[in-house]
Amino acid sequence: MATTSTAQNISTATPNTGTQTTPICPVCGKNTPKSNGIGHRCSLAQNVAAAAAAWVQAHTVNAVPTGYIKLATFKQIIPANKSKVPGLSINKLVAAIGGDNGYKIVNGIAVVGQPAHIIATPVYVNRVRYVHAWLGTHAGLVAIATNNWAKAPSAK
Repeated sequence: MATTSTAQNISTATPNTGTQTTPICPVCGKNTPKSNGIGHRCSLAQNVAAAAAAWVQAHTVNAVPTGYIKLATFKQIIPANKSKVPGLSINKLVAAIGGDNGYKIVNGIAVVGQPAHIIATPVYVNRVRYVHAWLGTHAGLVAIATNNWAKAPSAK
């Protein structure tokens, strides 16, 4: 007894009549309503990727600047200081540095985020983010929690 695969059954059950062709997105291969381009989600994904790459390129340096610490250290700093600084959270830190990877999604469009203050601008060294050490001090954590940067020093 001969068996046929499911793909063969589907292809023979729905033959292509050739009367109307649906455009295919060259990125994901799905049908797209646009006849001359890529689908909406793929377009958004490409915009996000381009914004992230531009942000990283613009803020990449060869060596860690003096007085900078890894952004990852805030994974320990923020929980240790939550009881001392009301309103402190990782989300507020991300907002202070201009968004995750330097961009944020606004109305479905990737927008390059602006840091809350020049001292909150991260720099990249070999794809690792570093921020000014002042952000890890009590005054810096208060600035992150309250979004009040009046007492922040200049970054350079």
